[in-house]
Amino acid sequence: MNAEMNQHLEALADLQSEAFLADLSPSLTGLASYRGKMMKLDYTAAIQLFQCLFASEACYQARSQRVVSVKESTEEFGVIALSLPTITPFCSYVCRQEAGKITAFTLVLSDLQIRLPLFAGGQIIPDSPSAKKKFYHHALMMGSLNARIIARDYAADAVVVTNMAESVCHGQAEIIQFCTRLMKQVGSILKRFKLHGAPGIRWKIGTAEAGMLLFVGEACGLNTVMTETYWISQDKIQFESSIVDGEMLQIVKAVLKPQKGEENNDSKS
Repeated sequence: MNAEMNQHLEALADLQSEAFLADLSPSLTGLASYRGKMMKLDYTAAIQLFQCLFASEACYQARSQRVVSVKESTEEFGVIALSLPTITPFCSYVCRQEAGKITAFTLVLSDLQIRLPLFAGGQIIPDSPSAKKKFYHHALMMGSLNARIIARDYAADAVVVTNMAESVCHGQAEIIQFCTRLMKQVGSILKRFKLHGAPGIRWKIGTAEAGMLLFVGEACGLNTVMTETYWISQDKIQFESSIVDGEMLQIVKAVLKPQKGEENNDSKS
């Protein structure tokens, strides 16, 4: 964990508005998903959004019940997901830090009865067609179920944060190790799924300059929500966060849980 980034994440979790907002760079770019919409935010719009969020009664009521389900940080990136007993997650926040300031972020908010306005900033933020192209290519590679093929999409020093893994994956070797375990168990994972009516799959994608992409997917019939953030540069994934909540996370965790003696075998392979 990076101490400076960790303080920033804790400021959000504890609703420390002044400390959190002071970390934001005037050149900030953000992608936010709430009220069923995907939005691009500049610094002005982001400040307005977070001020309303911190001031909302629903957030203060949730503060005593909220659980930090994910919190990871490096010198450059930070990830935090907050959950409630009945809403998981109700907040997922990923950010990028440069020269001591937060220059980019993604935010996903569940309803939580927070009636936030839809803010529009003063700057036009371009899309990132290259990031979207890479995302769809990566989705196709995931379909190969081959860890080494999947890992080719990542930079040599890429970082992957996911609550499906036991720890942060640093570099291609650790990404391959995690993907190998995951791909080997895809059949077992699918067999454990139980549909609650139609799958009801819905998803949204947003992109912004500097290769930032936010994916939000929901499968109502599987009681599952997934949020993914990517930073892509030179046609390689530099950073990915993949936060899953609901039945899918429980199943993946159960299937991937190391069996007795398996940790030693993995370390030798």
